[in-house]
This record gives sequence, C-alpha cells and structure tokens, in this order.
Amino acid sequence: MTTMRWMDRTHQGWERAWTEIARRYGSQDCPDPATGEVWQYMGSTDSEHQFRHRALVRGMDPVGYRTYAAVPILPEDFERRAQECLNLVLPL
Repeated sequence: MTTMRWMDRTHQGWERAWTEIARRYGSQDCPDPATGEVWQYMGSTDSEHQFRHRALVRGMDPVGYRTYAAVPILPEDFERRAQECLNLVLPL
C-alpha cells in the first residue's frame, strides 16, 4: 500500500520540486491558453512528488489530455524551512 504525504510551501522540498517541473517543462505553470489549466501538485508517495497537468501544451502542440510528472524525494524535503525564509505575513 502506498502512503501519501503532503508538502506545502513551508517544506524544504516545495521549491525544489516546482523548480524541477519548470526545468523539465519550461514553466511552473504551463498554462493552457484554451482552458487555463496549470500544473497541480497531487501529493507525495514514499519515493516521489506527483504532479499532473490536465491540458499540457508544448509550443502549439497539445501533449495530451492528462500528463503526469514525478520528482524524486530527497530526505530533507519534508523538513520545515526557517520562518524568516517564508516571507509570511503573520498576525500579531
């Protein structure tokens, strides 16, 4: 059975995983001009972070109705980043 875990932008792996999507596909979003669909983070298994895009287009050519991408997990990915690095507005 696969265990799913979730990252958010406070985790060290968040930026790295999205940077890898941008490296592979040219953008972290890759918005489809017809539908506005973008990459979505779907969660993480024990070995990879999973993403999907429901209408990926490369140049003028549709790649497919649904495209999946996986980014390998590093041991530190689920550690929280230091608060000063998050640029969060915290309530007083």
